[in-house]
Amino acid sequence: MTNRRFELFEYRQVLVRMRQGDSDRDIGRSGLMGRKKLTAVRRMADERGWLNPGQPLPDDTVIAGVFGRTPHLPSTCVSTLEPFREQIRDWRDAGVQGTTIHHALKRNHGYTGSYSAVRRILLGLRAERGVPATTILEFAPAEAAQVDFGAGPVLPHESGAQIKTWFFVMTLCWSRHQYVELVLDQTVETWLACHRRAFEWFGGCPGRIIIDFVAGNKIGLLCPRPLCGGRRRFVLLSGGARMSGHITSYSALSHSMSALSSFQTARARDAPELEGLISQARNASALARNVSSA
Repeated sequence: MTNRRFELFEYRQVLVRMRQGDSDRDIGRSGLMGRKKLTAVRRMADERGWLNPGQPLPDDTVIAGVFGRTPHLPSTCVSTLEPFREQIRDWRDAGVQGTTIHHALKRNHGYTGSYSAVRRILLGLRAERGVPATTILEFAPAEAAQVDFGAGPVLPHESGAQIKTWFFVMTLCWSRHQYVELVLDQTVETWLACHRRAFEWFGGCPGRIIIDFVAGNKIGLLCPRPLCGGRRRFVLLSGGARMSGHITSYSALSHSMSALSSFQTARARDAPELEGLISQARNASALARNVSSA
């Protein structure tokens, strides 16, 4: 029964029996609490006048405050980095890597501990931070499509030169159907032609296009005034720029499809599927090259 943790109801039951006049020996025989512990409880209760039958027993909060166990961590469980916790938190928030933090502590503070201590305290800080709230993006059929350019494989040319390529990916937000095209440049002409061929392949045009995050000036290049028409509006949204405009001459893209209603940039966390699809296309092309060369 050594170091046994007693619950609040057990302390209250012991106090009730002591107020009834039961001895520590009688209470101990019942197995409720040991003699040594009963002696300590009786002494503390007598000092506070709790054993007087004429006085009411205190409530649970008071009893818990007197007999509650306050956990004390042994010195071996206290991190050697505890004095630097706030500094490490600031570095972590600034995006500094754990190995860099370890080197900085050794260089600036003479820290002699291992990197494992840094890793453990970073895990603790991450747990304190909690999980950021997320939400599912829901779209109606034909409401929107996501577009992105991603680096493709470097292809060998017959002249011996290396040709850099990119993947153009358009994904319908509701059905997740996608169009992927390998291109050799990222010019405006290629960008527009990829959209036209994607719309032809889908057999129609979505209500709006969500472009993966790019700087506002690059959107101006990709969506020039003759195409969009009217005045372009830029709104700064959490580091990303959103541009809305209306196309007045859609014949530049296709003769048989309706006009785009808007162009909108998306932050990376708002369009994670695009990043995954770029990787899938890159891996598929690498596999195809390996098979064809085998």
